[in-house]
Amino acid sequence: MKHLRYLLLALCLMAAFTSCRQQYTPLPPTNQFFGMCNFSTGDLIFICDTTGMGSAIQSATARESFHPAWTHVAITECTDSGVYVIDATPALGVARRPLDEFIASVYDTNSGYSFTSLAIYCYVDVPYDTATLLKRMHSFIGLPYDPYFLPDNGKLYCSELVQECFFDQNGNRLFPSKPMNFFASDGSLPAYWQHHFDSLGITVPQDMPGTNPNDMSHSPILHRFKIE
Repeated sequence: MKHLRYLLLALCLMAAFTSCRQQYTPLPPTNQFFGMCNFSTGDLIFICDTTGMGSAIQSATARESFHPAWTHVAITECTDSGVYVIDATPALGVARRPLDEFIASVYDTNSGYSFTSLAIYCYVDVPYDTATLLKRMHSFIGLPYDPYFLPDNGKLYCSELVQECFFDQNGNRLFPSKPMNFFASDGSLPAYWQHHFDSLGITVPQDMPGTNPNDMSHSPILHRFKIE
């Protein structure tokens, strides 16, 4: 009987571990899953990328070594013609594109900004004016991507776009700025960031006010639908 109990306990632990692991599986090879999602305008999609900039962002923003950091965030817009995504990427700047096209870019290794791992989608669980959100989202389309990660310079990076779109009914930002960090947990500067800012001819904007997708994903005003 004791051996049977141990066996049952082991099976339960294995099942629990497998369940947790399954939460962090790669994105499906098509947009079938996202096509079944009941999106609303203003939902956020977080992506985890483990290449290039994504790896550097993970080094600087991952909270736990066993959990990958979210490295990109996009906003959804629902219309009669379908679901669209508005986001800021190095390849496109601030752009609006159909959800299908956004998901396709996740797998486009030639796009220069390929996402290779996980996705989570959330809704903002506090009151905000959808009409104002739409107006602000559309006003930013066409702006260039901000590789400098600096505030108020006429360019936007992904989480900065989200920050600039969401305000409460009193005109306050729903996602406040925090001192930015580009250094890894061991205090070293990843080679990617060193090369990135050297090529721009600027010093690392450490501690400048800003945002990042991973911290934003942990905001208490966000509610996760599920992880796939």
